[in-house]
Amino acid sequence: MTEAVSVRAGWLPVAPLGAGTFAIGTDLFVVAGVLPGLAADLGATAGEAGLTVTAFSLASAIGAPVLSALLGARPPRQVLIASLAVFALCNVGSALAPGLAVLLVMR
Repeated sequence: MTEAVSVRAGWLPVAPLGAGTFAIGTDLFVVAGVLPGLAADLGATAGEAGLTVTAFSLASAIGAPVLSALLGARPPRQVLIASLAVFALCNVGSALAPGLAVLLVMR
């Protein structure tokens, strides 16, 4: 019985990490479904609005290894919390973006 409890307790800290990974991964794909509405709202073409997917992908592809190298010595919990906070703030900035240029920077 105690072994089952310790295994379950070992997974408890991983649950927020899984939720954060799901949120970040889903963010990339959700935009593709709303491109026409996004483009109309920003007064841009669907192709221009599609650059938001590219911007997010490039930021992830370039930022992940660079930030891993720079922040590897920091406590993982601190890095994860700060990363999710920055992600949330950028998403709020994306939602409030008045134009395509601001949206691309926030993505």
